[in-house]
Amino acid sequence: AATTYSSANHVITVDDDGQEMPNADFSTLSEAVEAAADHQALSPWYASRITIRVAPGTYGLVETLEMPVGGLLVLKGTEGAEKTTINASAVDVGIDVRGGTIVLEGFKLRTRGATDPDATRIGVRCTDAHLAIEDCIFSSLQSTGVGGDVSGIGLLAEHSTVHMQEAVFRRYAEAGLSLVECRGGAIE
Repeated sequence: AATTYSSANHVITVDDDGQEMPNADFSTLSEAVEAAADHQALSPWYASRITIRVAPGTYGLVETLEMPVGGLLVLKGTEGAEKTTINASAVDVGIDVRGGTIVLEGFKLRTRGATDPDATRIGVRCTDAHLAIEDCIFSSLQSTGVGGDVSGIGLLAEHSTVHMQEAVFRRYAEAGLSLVECRGGAIE
């Protein structure tokens, strides 16, 4: 007997000010990612596809946004990178992907470098995962510190598969893009 599994697409909406999506599920990315993790925990990994649709605005992070592992998670800025900003300037790592399959689409990710070379700030850290980035801008808010260069990386991917299309990296003193022992993938 054959069993057929269908992939259900669960959608979560986020709007920082309730203007574009008045009936949004959440007003912060942290709440939406936590709800996605809860949903994925209840679904078999092969049947889980979650899309977090993010309205235009600026979403500040007060802690690292840890992506859930399992299934496919799509984090999508509904009106593109010029109108949807993730401000990760207050944290050491903005988005942390540790396993799973993640798509980041339509965001400007703003980070700030650290003047301490042992405290590298990272926009997106991806380890043992599949990551697709489309229409994204990675931007560091400063290129030099008081004592000289600052430490900062836009995307650090290790042991992962990375696909990028239309990604821009601006003002990173250390590296905009760092790929360590990655396999497969494509950069356009």
